[in-house]
Amino acid sequence: MRNQDVERLLTVGDVERLVGVSWTTLRRWRKVGYGPPYKRLRGERGEIRYPKSKLVEWMNTDLKFADKRPTAKQIWDTLSKVDVSALTEDRGGLTYLSWAWAWGVMMEHYPDLQIKWHGQVDGDGIMRDIQVYPGGSSMVNCSVTIGDVKREMWLPVMDYRHKAIANADSRSISDARMRCLTKCFALFGLGHYIYAGE
Repeated sequence: MRNQDVERLLTVGDVERLVGVSWTTLRRWRKVGYGPPYKRLRGERGEIRYPKSKLVEWMNTDLKFADKRPTAKQIWDTLSKVDVSALTEDRGGLTYLSWAWAWGVMMEHYPDLQIKWHGQVDGDGIMRDIQVYPGGSSMVNCSVTIGDVKREMWLPVMDYRHKAIANADSRSISDARMRCLTKCFALFGLGHYIYAGE
């Protein structure tokens, strides 16, 4: 076989330099099913190699390297393919994706995303980060914008039994905000299947 017929394989270090990310990022991408196609070599060490032609193709089609704003479909197609099942945990019979893991994945794909928290003005004219309802229960609300695509999500401030809390404390509000943010990411496609049946 002629040399030019042999596919050029790049090391992890080569890809680090070409793409501009660390080896830990590449490893995380492989874990969640994102990033350029790779091969695991046979042998005891099972080293990772990246076919150069596939890397170039990925860089030319991946939204991070494209010189345009992503459409809603492109964002959905990218994030809905990320398998976050290895990053979830079960709590009280429900599956949770930690906001920290969700944030990490979003930053890998769309580091320029914008988050806005919405609230309401109280009787004293002060903007509060929650919406309060009769009886004292409350709701948090946020929006996330990626390029020209905006999604909005809301969530009651709840206790461990998933019941709305009256007169919620700051810790409960903070927890609800981060769960709300993670659910808003799901509207773009990230881990959307987690919430099926809610």
